Amino acid sequence: MNGTWHERGTEKPNEDEDEQEGLPELVEHRGIVGDRHLVAIQTFDIARLTTHAMPVVPETFVAVSGMGPKDDSNGSGKTSFLIAVSLLLADPQWRLESNHGRDASGILFKPDAAGVDRAQQIPAASHGYVVGVFAHDRPDASGGREALAASGPLQGALTVWVRIAASAPYVLANWAEGIHVADASDDAERAAQADTLWQELGSASRLSAHRMADALYGNAPRCLTYLDTPLRPAVPSLLSQQMTAMEPHDIGEALIALSGMTHLLEQEAARRGKALEHATQLEKARDEHALALADEEAVLEGVRARAAARTALEEGRHAWQRYLAACYLEAAQADRKLAADLEDKEQQVVQAQELLDGAEEKLRELTAATGLAAAAVAARQEWVDAKQVTEQAAAQRTSAATRRDVIRQSMAPFGRARVYGGERRSLKPAARWKPPQTCCMRRGSRRPTQTAPWPGPRGWRKRPGRDAAGPRARPWRSSTATASAPQG
Repeated sequence: MNGTWHERGTEKPNEDEDEQEGLPELVEHRGIVGDRHLVAIQTFDIARLTTHAMPVVPETFVAVSGMGPKDDSNGSGKTSFLIAVSLLLADPQWRLESNHGRDASGILFKPDAAGVDRAQQIPAASHGYVVGVFAHDRPDASGGREALAASGPLQGALTVWVRIAASAPYVLANWAEGIHVADASDDAERAAQADTLWQELGSASRLSAHRMADALYGNAPRCLTYLDTPLRPAVPSLLSQQMTAMEPHDIGEALIALSGMTHLLEQEAARRGKALEHATQLEKARDEHALALADEEAVLEGVRARAAARTALEEGRHAWQRYLAACYLEAAQADRKLAADLEDKEQQVVQAQELLDGAEEKLRELTAATGLAAAAVAARQEWVDAKQVTEQAAAQRTSAATRRDVIRQSMAPFGRARVYGGERRSLKPAARWKPPQTCCMRRGSRRPTQTAPWPGPRGWRKRPGRDAAGPRARPWRSSTATASAPQG
Protein backbone atom coordinates (compact mmCIF):
# COMPACT_ATOMS: atom_id res chain seq x y z
CA MET A 1 0.00 0.00 0.00
CA ASN A 2 1.08 3.50 -0.67
CA GLY A 3 -0.24 4.94 2.60
CA THR A 4 1.98 4.44 5.66
CA TRP A 5 0.76 3.91 9.20
CA HIS A 6 3.15 5.57 11.63
CA GLU A 7 3.18 4.77 15.30
CA ARG A 8 2.89 7.78 17.53
CA GLY A 9 6.25 9.26 18.31
CA THR A 10 8.18 7.31 15.63
CA GLU A 11 8.67 10.19 13.19
CA LYS A 12 10.97 13.06 14.11
CA PRO A 13 10.75 15.57 11.31
CA ASN A 14 12.48 18.37 13.19
CA GLU A 15 15.32 18.16 15.68
CA ASP A 16 14.12 20.98 17.91
CA GLU A 17 13.92 21.67 21.59
CA ASP A 18 11.34 18.87 22.07
CA GLU A 19 14.02 16.27 21.47
CA GLN A 20 16.33 18.00 23.92
CA GLU A 21 13.60 18.09 26.55
CA GLY A 22 12.73 14.44 25.98
CA LEU A 23 9.12 15.21 24.89
CA PRO A 24 7.39 12.69 22.63
CA GLU A 25 6.86 14.02 19.11
CA LEU A 26 3.15 13.60 18.34
CA VAL A 27 3.12 13.18 14.57
CA GLU A 28 -0.05 13.38 12.58
CA HIS A 29 -0.81 10.05 10.98
CA ARG A 30 -3.65 8.75 8.84
CA GLY A 31 -3.54 5.13 9.98
CA ILE A 32 -3.49 2.01 7.81
CA VAL A 33 -6.01 3.42 5.31
CA GLY A 34 -3.95 6.54 4.84
CA ASP A 35 -5.10 8.84 2.08
CA ARG A 36 -7.21 6.21 0.36
CA HIS A 37 -10.86 6.92 -0.35
CA LEU A 38 -13.85 4.74 0.30
CA VAL A 39 -14.87 3.47 -3.12
CA ALA A 40 -17.25 0.60 -2.28
CA ILE A 41 -19.24 -0.83 0.63
CA GLN A 42 -20.90 -4.20 1.19
CA THR A 43 -23.08 -5.34 4.13
CA PHE A 44 -24.10 -8.72 5.52
CA ASP A 45 -27.06 -9.16 7.91
CA ILE A 46 -27.25 -5.44 8.55
CA ALA A 47 -30.93 -4.44 8.97
CA ARG A 48 -32.72 -4.82 5.60
CA LEU A 49 -29.69 -4.02 3.48
CA THR A 50 -28.76 -6.43 0.72
CA THR A 51 -25.34 -7.99 0.20
CA HIS A 52 -24.62 -6.13 -3.05
CA ALA A 53 -21.32 -4.26 -3.32
CA MET A 54 -22.28 -0.62 -3.69
CA PRO A 55 -19.80 1.85 -5.20
CA VAL A 56 -19.22 5.18 -3.47
CA VAL A 57 -17.85 8.18 -5.28
CA PRO A 58 -15.51 10.17 -3.08
CA GLU A 59 -15.74 13.96 -2.72
CA THR A 60 -19.28 14.03 -4.04
CA PHE A 61 -22.71 14.49 -2.52
CA VAL A 62 -24.43 11.10 -2.20
CA ALA A 63 -28.17 10.96 -1.73
CA VAL A 64 -29.49 7.77 -0.14
CA SER A 65 -33.03 6.66 -0.82
CA GLY A 66 -35.10 3.49 -1.18
CA MET A 67 -38.49 1.84 -0.96
CA GLY A 68 -39.79 0.31 2.22
CA PRO A 69 -42.50 -2.26 3.01
CA LYS A 70 -45.24 0.34 2.58
CA ASP A 71 -44.13 1.45 -0.88
CA ASP A 72 -42.47 4.57 0.47
CA SER A 73 -39.01 5.41 1.72
CA ASN A 74 -39.82 4.64 5.36
CA GLY A 75 -38.13 1.44 6.44
CA SER A 76 -36.06 1.21 3.29
CA GLY A 77 -32.78 1.16 5.23
CA LYS A 78 -31.49 4.67 4.59
CA THR A 79 -30.51 5.22 8.23
CA SER A 80 -29.15 1.68 8.47
CA PHE A 81 -26.90 2.35 5.50
CA LEU A 82 -25.62 5.57 7.09
CA ILE A 83 -25.06 3.67 10.36
CA ALA A 84 -23.08 1.01 8.48
CA VAL A 85 -20.91 3.66 6.81
CA SER A 86 -20.34 5.50 10.12
CA LEU A 87 -19.34 2.25 11.84
CA LEU A 88 -17.00 1.34 8.99
CA LEU A 89 -15.33 4.77 9.26
CA ALA A 90 -15.33 4.70 13.12
CA ASP A 91 -17.44 7.77 13.79
CA PRO A 92 -16.25 9.18 17.19
CA GLN A 93 -19.85 9.49 18.39
CA TRP A 94 -20.07 5.68 18.62
CA ARG A 95 -17.49 5.91 21.44
CA LEU A 96 -15.91 2.64 20.49
CA GLU A 97 -13.03 3.26 22.91
CA SER A 98 -15.34 3.30 25.94
CA ASN A 99 -18.28 0.93 25.29
CA HIS A 100 -16.51 -1.35 22.76
CA GLY A 101 -19.36 -0.93 20.23
CA ARG A 102 -22.19 -2.31 22.36
CA ASP A 103 -24.64 0.22 20.91
CA ALA A 104 -23.75 -0.88 17.36
CA SER A 105 -25.17 -4.38 17.91
CA GLY A 106 -28.68 -2.92 17.41
CA ILE A 107 -28.03 -2.57 13.69
CA LEU A 108 -28.12 -6.34 13.10
CA PHE A 109 -30.98 -7.90 11.17
CA LYS A 110 -34.20 -8.42 13.17
CA PRO A 111 -37.22 -10.00 11.52
CA ASP A 112 -39.79 -7.83 13.29
CA ALA A 113 -37.99 -4.59 12.47
CA ALA A 114 -37.52 -5.69 8.85
CA GLY A 115 -41.25 -6.41 8.42
CA VAL A 116 -40.79 -10.18 7.91
CA ASP A 117 -43.80 -12.36 8.65
CA ARG A 118 -43.33 -14.42 11.76
CA ALA A 119 -44.72 -17.42 9.98
CA GLN A 120 -41.50 -17.62 7.98
CA GLN A 121 -39.63 -18.17 11.28
CA ILE A 122 -36.50 -16.38 10.14
CA PRO A 123 -34.16 -15.96 13.14
CA ALA A 124 -32.43 -12.75 14.08
CA ALA A 125 -28.81 -12.41 13.01
CA SER A 126 -26.24 -13.18 15.66
CA HIS A 127 -23.58 -11.24 13.80
CA GLY A 128 -23.06 -9.29 10.61
CA TYR A 129 -20.37 -7.56 8.56
CA VAL A 130 -19.72 -4.19 7.02
CA VAL A 131 -17.04 -4.31 4.30
CA GLY A 132 -15.37 -1.30 2.75
CA VAL A 133 -12.95 -1.04 -0.13
CA PHE A 134 -10.48 1.86 -0.08
CA ALA A 135 -8.33 2.89 -3.01
CA HIS A 136 -6.55 5.85 -4.56
CA ASP A 137 -8.52 5.62 -7.82
CA ARG A 138 -11.89 7.23 -8.29
CA PRO A 139 -14.32 4.94 -10.13
CA ASP A 140 -16.72 6.46 -12.57
CA ALA A 141 -19.90 7.30 -10.72
CA SER A 142 -22.04 6.98 -13.83
CA GLY A 143 -21.30 3.30 -14.34
CA GLY A 144 -22.42 2.03 -10.90
CA ARG A 145 -21.50 -1.47 -9.89
CA GLU A 146 -20.75 -2.43 -13.50
CA ALA A 147 -18.19 0.35 -13.76
CA LEU A 148 -16.57 -0.76 -10.48
CA ALA A 149 -16.32 -4.35 -11.71
CA ALA A 150 -15.10 -3.34 -15.14
CA SER A 151 -12.44 -0.97 -13.83
CA GLY A 152 -10.21 -3.90 -12.93
CA PRO A 153 -7.82 -3.96 -9.99
CA LEU A 154 -7.79 -0.62 -8.22
CA GLN A 155 -4.48 1.04 -7.46
CA GLY A 156 -3.50 0.48 -3.84
CA ALA A 157 -6.80 -1.18 -2.96
CA LEU A 158 -7.35 -2.06 0.70
CA THR A 159 -10.34 -3.94 2.14
CA VAL A 160 -11.57 -3.36 5.70
CA TRP A 161 -13.98 -5.78 7.37
CA VAL A 162 -15.93 -4.81 10.48
CA ARG A 163 -17.70 -7.63 12.33
CA ILE A 164 -20.69 -6.63 14.48
CA ALA A 165 -22.02 -9.17 16.98
CA ALA A 166 -24.91 -9.35 19.41
CA SER A 167 -22.56 -10.48 22.20
CA ALA A 168 -19.05 -9.56 23.24
CA PRO A 169 -16.86 -8.78 21.48
CA TYR A 170 -19.41 -6.50 19.87
CA VAL A 171 -17.12 -4.91 17.27
CA LEU A 172 -13.98 -6.34 15.65
CA ALA A 173 -12.09 -5.09 12.61
CA ASN A 174 -9.68 -6.69 10.15
CA TRP A 175 -8.00 -5.58 6.97
CA ALA A 176 -6.07 -6.93 3.99
CA GLU A 177 -4.41 -5.63 0.86
CA GLY A 178 -6.49 -5.91 -2.30
CA ILE A 179 -10.20 -6.43 -2.85
CA HIS A 180 -11.85 -9.06 -0.65
CA VAL A 181 -15.60 -8.90 -1.20
CA ALA A 182 -18.27 -11.54 -1.78
CA ASP A 183 -18.81 -11.88 -5.51
CA ALA A 184 -21.37 -14.73 -5.78
CA SER A 185 -24.28 -14.37 -8.19
CA ASP A 186 -27.16 -14.19 -5.69
CA ASP A 187 -27.73 -12.78 -2.25
CA ALA A 188 -27.82 -16.08 -0.36
CA GLU A 189 -24.50 -17.27 -1.81
CA ARG A 190 -22.83 -13.95 -0.99
CA ALA A 191 -24.12 -14.19 2.61
CA ALA A 192 -22.62 -17.68 2.82
CA GLN A 193 -19.25 -16.35 1.59
CA ALA A 194 -19.04 -13.72 4.36
CA ASP A 195 -17.89 -15.97 7.22
CA THR A 196 -15.37 -17.71 4.95
CA LEU A 197 -13.85 -14.41 3.81
CA TRP A 198 -13.63 -13.20 7.46
CA GLN A 199 -11.77 -16.33 8.48
CA GLU A 200 -9.41 -16.01 5.50
CA LEU A 201 -8.28 -12.59 6.71
CA GLY A 202 -6.64 -14.29 9.72
CA SER A 203 -6.17 -13.02 13.26
CA ALA A 204 -2.78 -11.37 12.96
CA SER A 205 -4.20 -8.08 11.74
CA ARG A 206 -7.44 -8.23 13.77
CA LEU A 207 -8.25 -5.07 15.70
CA SER A 208 -10.49 -4.49 18.72
CA ALA A 209 -13.05 -1.71 18.90
CA HIS A 210 -10.75 0.22 21.19
CA ARG A 211 -7.88 0.28 18.65
CA MET A 212 -9.91 0.28 15.46
CA ALA A 213 -10.24 4.04 14.85
CA ASP A 214 -6.65 4.96 15.62
CA ALA A 215 -5.10 2.00 13.78
CA LEU A 216 -7.18 2.28 10.59
CA TYR A 217 -7.75 6.01 10.25
CA GLY A 218 -5.18 7.72 12.47
CA ASN A 219 -5.62 10.50 14.98
CA ALA A 220 -8.12 12.47 12.92
CA PRO A 221 -11.74 11.40 12.50
CA ARG A 222 -12.58 10.10 9.06
CA CYS A 223 -16.35 10.53 9.41
CA LEU A 224 -18.92 12.69 11.18
CA THR A 225 -22.60 11.72 10.97
CA TYR A 226 -25.89 12.93 12.27
CA LEU A 227 -28.14 9.95 12.89
CA ASP A 228 -31.68 10.19 14.15
CA THR A 229 -31.64 6.75 15.74
CA PRO A 230 -32.07 5.37 19.26
CA LEU A 231 -29.13 3.02 18.75
CA ARG A 232 -26.67 5.51 20.18
CA PRO A 233 -27.23 8.30 22.72
CA ALA A 234 -27.90 11.69 21.22
CA VAL A 235 -25.08 14.06 21.95
CA PRO A 236 -24.45 17.56 20.61
CA SER A 237 -22.30 17.58 17.48
CA LEU A 238 -21.49 19.83 14.57
CA LEU A 239 -24.13 18.06 12.41
CA SER A 240 -26.90 17.77 14.98
CA GLN A 241 -29.66 20.18 15.87
CA GLN A 242 -28.24 20.26 19.38
CA MET A 243 -25.13 22.13 18.26
CA THR A 244 -26.54 25.27 19.86
CA ALA A 245 -26.22 23.50 23.22
CA MET A 246 -22.53 22.98 22.69
CA GLU A 247 -20.08 25.12 24.60
CA PRO A 248 -17.66 27.20 22.55
CA HIS A 249 -14.70 25.11 23.64
CA ASP A 250 -16.58 21.94 22.63
CA ILE A 251 -17.22 23.36 19.15
CA GLY A 252 -13.59 24.32 18.90
CA GLU A 253 -12.41 20.87 19.93
CA ALA A 254 -14.78 19.28 17.41
CA LEU A 255 -13.54 21.51 14.60
CA ILE A 256 -9.92 20.86 15.56
CA ALA A 257 -10.58 17.10 15.60
CA LEU A 258 -12.36 17.30 12.24
CA SER A 259 -9.42 19.17 10.73
CA GLY A 260 -6.93 16.61 12.03
CA MET A 261 -5.19 19.05 14.39
CA THR A 262 -5.87 17.13 17.58
CA HIS A 263 -2.27 15.98 17.71
CA LEU A 264 -1.21 19.60 18.02
CA LEU A 265 -3.42 20.02 21.08
CA GLU A 266 -2.08 16.79 22.48
CA GLN A 267 1.44 17.97 21.81
CA GLU A 268 0.66 21.28 23.52
CA ALA A 269 -0.87 19.44 26.47
CA ALA A 270 2.18 17.19 26.62
CA ARG A 271 4.50 20.18 26.58
CA ARG A 272 2.47 21.92 29.26
CA GLY A 273 2.49 18.75 31.31
CA LYS A 274 6.22 18.47 30.81
CA ALA A 275 6.67 22.10 31.82
CA LEU A 276 4.54 21.51 34.91
CA GLU A 277 6.57 18.41 35.66
CA HIS A 278 9.77 20.41 35.24
CA ALA A 279 8.38 23.12 37.54
CA THR A 280 7.51 20.47 40.09
CA GLN A 281 10.94 18.93 39.77
CA LEU A 282 12.51 22.39 40.07
CA GLU A 283 10.56 23.08 43.25
CA LYS A 284 11.50 19.67 44.57
CA ALA A 285 15.13 20.30 43.63
CA ARG A 286 15.01 23.63 45.44
CA ASP A 287 13.57 21.98 48.52
CA GLU A 288 16.18 19.25 48.35
CA HIS A 289 18.86 21.90 47.86
CA ALA A 290 17.60 23.77 50.91
CA LEU A 291 17.63 20.55 52.91
CA ALA A 292 21.12 19.78 51.59
CA LEU A 293 22.28 23.26 52.62
CA ALA A 294 20.75 22.73 56.05
CA ASP A 295 22.50 19.36 56.34
CA GLU A 296 25.77 20.90 55.19
CA GLU A 297 25.34 23.75 57.66
CA ALA A 298 24.73 21.19 60.41
CA VAL A 299 27.87 19.33 59.36
CA LEU A 300 29.88 22.58 59.25
CA GLU A 301 28.47 23.53 62.64
CA GLY A 302 29.65 20.18 63.94
CA VAL A 303 33.09 20.79 62.41
CA ARG A 304 33.23 24.22 64.03
CA ALA A 305 32.12 22.76 67.33
CA ARG A 306 34.81 20.08 67.13
CA ALA A 307 37.43 22.74 66.27
CA ALA A 308 36.29 24.82 69.25
CA ALA A 309 36.42 21.71 71.41
CA ARG A 310 39.98 21.00 70.24
CA THR A 311 40.98 24.62 71.05
CA ALA A 312 39.34 24.41 74.47
CA LEU A 313 41.04 21.04 75.06
CA GLU A 314 44.42 22.50 74.17
CA GLU A 315 43.83 25.46 76.48
CA GLY A 316 42.74 23.07 79.19
CA ARG A 317 45.90 21.02 78.67
CA HIS A 318 48.06 24.14 79.06
CA ALA A 319 46.06 25.21 82.12
CA TRP A 320 46.52 21.72 83.60
CA GLN A 321 50.25 21.93 83.05
CA ARG A 322 50.33 25.33 84.77
CA TYR A 323 48.26 23.93 87.61
CA LEU A 324 50.61 20.98 87.99
CA ALA A 325 53.60 23.36 88.03
CA ALA A 326 51.98 25.51 90.71
CA CYS A 327 51.11 22.40 92.73
CA TYR A 328 54.70 21.20 92.34
CA LEU A 329 56.09 24.52 93.65
CA GLU A 330 53.67 24.47 96.57
CA ALA A 331 54.53 20.86 97.32
CA ALA A 332 58.27 21.67 97.13
CA GLN A 333 57.88 24.51 99.62
CA ALA A 334 55.82 22.29 101.91
CA ASP A 335 58.45 19.57 101.55
CA ARG A 336 61.24 21.94 102.58
CA LYS A 337 59.21 23.09 105.59
CA LEU A 338 58.41 19.55 106.57
CA ALA A 339 62.09 18.64 106.21
CA ALA A 340 62.98 21.41 108.67
CA ASP A 341 60.25 20.28 111.07
CA LEU A 342 61.45 16.72 110.68
CA GLU A 343 64.94 17.71 111.83
CA ASP A 344 63.45 19.37 114.95
CA LYS A 345 61.30 16.35 115.61
CA GLU A 346 64.26 14.06 115.20
CA GLN A 347 66.19 16.09 117.80
CA GLN A 348 63.19 15.92 120.12
CA VAL A 349 63.02 12.18 119.52
CA VAL A 350 66.70 11.90 120.43
CA GLN A 351 66.11 13.85 123.64
CA ALA A 352 63.02 11.82 124.47
CA GLN A 353 64.98 8.65 123.77
CA GLU A 354 67.67 9.81 126.23
CA LEU A 355 64.99 10.51 128.87
CA LEU A 356 63.41 7.15 128.14
CA ASP A 357 66.75 5.41 128.53
CA GLY A 358 67.27 7.14 131.90
CA ALA A 359 63.78 6.18 133.10
CA GLU A 360 64.26 2.61 131.98
CA GLU A 361 67.58 2.53 133.83
CA LYS A 362 65.93 3.83 137.00
CA LEU A 363 63.08 1.34 136.51
CA ARG A 364 65.60 -1.45 136.28
CA GLU A 365 67.28 -0.21 139.47
CA LEU A 366 63.95 -0.10 141.27
CA THR A 367 63.01 -3.51 139.94
CA ALA A 368 66.32 -4.90 141.11
CA ALA A 369 65.77 -3.69 144.76
CA THR A 370 64.44 -6.61 147.00
CA GLY A 371 63.71 -4.81 150.38
CA LEU A 372 60.91 -2.58 149.14
CA ALA A 373 58.15 -5.12 149.64
CA ALA A 374 59.17 -5.86 153.24
CA ALA A 375 59.47 -2.14 154.02
CA ALA A 376 56.01 -1.57 152.59
CA VAL A 377 54.53 -4.37 154.77
CA ALA A 378 56.22 -2.95 157.90
CA ALA A 379 54.99 0.55 157.14
CA ARG A 380 51.43 -0.71 156.66
CA GLN A 381 51.57 -2.52 160.00
CA GLU A 382 52.85 0.60 161.77
CA TRP A 383 50.00 2.55 160.18
CA VAL A 384 47.45 0.04 161.43
CA ASP A 385 48.89 0.19 164.96
CA ALA A 386 48.91 3.97 164.96
CA LYS A 387 45.31 3.95 163.80
CA GLN A 388 44.27 1.74 166.72
CA VAL A 389 46.07 4.00 169.21
CA THR A 390 44.41 7.03 167.68
CA GLU A 391 40.97 5.44 167.94
CA GLN A 392 41.58 4.54 171.60
CA ALA A 393 42.73 8.08 172.38
CA ALA A 394 39.69 9.44 170.64
CA ALA A 395 37.45 7.19 172.73
CA GLN A 396 39.16 8.32 175.93
CA ARG A 397 38.84 11.93 174.95
CA THR A 398 35.16 11.45 174.25
CA SER A 399 34.65 9.87 177.63
CA ALA A 400 36.55 12.70 179.38
CA ALA A 401 34.54 15.28 177.56
CA THR A 402 31.35 13.53 178.63
CA ARG A 403 32.41 13.56 182.26
CA ARG A 404 33.38 17.21 182.01
CA ASP A 405 30.02 18.12 180.66
CA VAL A 406 28.30 16.23 183.41
CA ILE A 407 30.31 18.07 185.99
CA ARG A 408 29.47 21.38 184.41
CA GLN A 409 25.83 20.60 184.45
CA SER A 410 25.95 19.67 188.09
CA MET A 411 27.79 22.83 188.99
CA ALA A 412 25.49 25.15 187.14
CA PRO A 413 22.92 25.69 189.93
CA PHE A 414 25.64 26.79 192.30
CA GLY A 415 27.29 29.35 190.26
CA ARG A 416 28.23 32.81 191.79
CA ALA A 417 26.36 35.93 190.97
CA ARG A 418 28.07 38.72 189.11
CA VAL A 419 27.39 42.41 188.98
CA TYR A 420 26.97 44.05 185.55
CA GLY A 421 26.44 47.82 185.25
CA GLY A 422 26.16 48.34 189.11
CA GLU A 423 23.11 46.01 189.42
CA ARG A 424 23.07 42.76 191.30
CA ARG A 425 21.43 39.94 189.42
CA SER A 426 21.37 36.23 189.80
CA LEU A 427 21.04 33.48 187.28
CA LYS A 428 17.83 31.52 187.29
CA PRO A 429 18.30 27.81 187.61
CA ALA A 430 17.30 25.71 184.65
CA ALA A 431 13.86 24.33 184.96
CA ARG A 432 14.85 21.02 183.41
CA TRP A 433 18.12 19.28 183.18
CA LYS A 434 19.11 17.42 180.06
CA PRO A 435 22.04 15.17 179.70
CA PRO A 436 25.00 16.75 177.99
CA GLN A 437 25.80 15.99 174.38
CA THR A 438 29.35 15.94 173.29
CA CYS A 439 31.13 15.80 170.00
CA CYS A 440 34.45 14.36 169.14
CA MET A 441 36.85 14.65 166.29
CA ARG A 442 38.05 11.49 164.67
CA ARG A 443 41.67 11.26 163.90
CA GLY A 444 42.37 11.81 160.31
CA SER A 445 39.00 13.54 159.75
CA ARG A 446 38.61 17.28 159.13
CA ARG A 447 34.99 17.49 160.33
CA PRO A 448 33.86 16.71 163.91
CA THR A 449 31.53 13.85 164.51
CA GLN A 450 28.50 14.94 166.65
CA THR A 451 27.12 12.34 168.90
CA ALA A 452 24.41 14.61 170.36
CA PRO A 453 24.03 18.39 170.37
CA TRP A 454 24.25 20.14 173.76
CA PRO A 455 22.35 23.33 173.98
CA GLY A 456 23.70 24.28 177.40
CA PRO A 457 21.70 25.72 180.33
CA ARG A 458 18.73 27.91 179.68
CA GLY A 459 19.70 31.52 179.10
CA TRP A 460 22.93 30.58 177.33
CA ARG A 461 23.53 31.22 173.66
CA LYS A 462 26.05 29.90 171.20
CA ARG A 463 28.81 32.24 170.34
CA PRO A 464 29.26 32.77 166.66
CA GLY A 465 32.05 30.62 165.31
CA ARG A 466 32.27 28.51 168.46
CA ASP A 467 30.67 25.27 169.62
CA ALA A 468 28.46 25.69 172.71
CA ALA A 469 29.95 22.56 174.20
CA GLY A 470 33.50 23.50 173.37
CA PRO A 471 36.13 23.90 176.11
CA ARG A 472 36.32 27.67 175.56
CA ALA A 473 32.63 28.45 175.93
CA ARG A 474 32.02 31.83 177.54
CA PRO A 475 28.89 33.41 178.96
CA TRP A 476 27.46 36.34 177.11
CA ARG A 477 25.49 39.30 178.35
CA SER A 478 21.78 38.92 178.64
CA SER A 479 19.04 41.45 179.21
CA THR A 480 17.91 39.66 182.40
CA ALA A 481 20.91 38.13 184.09
CA THR A 482 24.60 37.69 183.90
CA ALA A 483 26.25 34.31 184.62
CA SER A 484 29.57 32.70 184.14
CA ALA A 485 30.24 29.13 183.07
CA PRO A 486 33.02 27.15 184.60
CA GLN A 487 36.23 26.81 182.71
CA GLY A 488 37.06 23.36 181.60
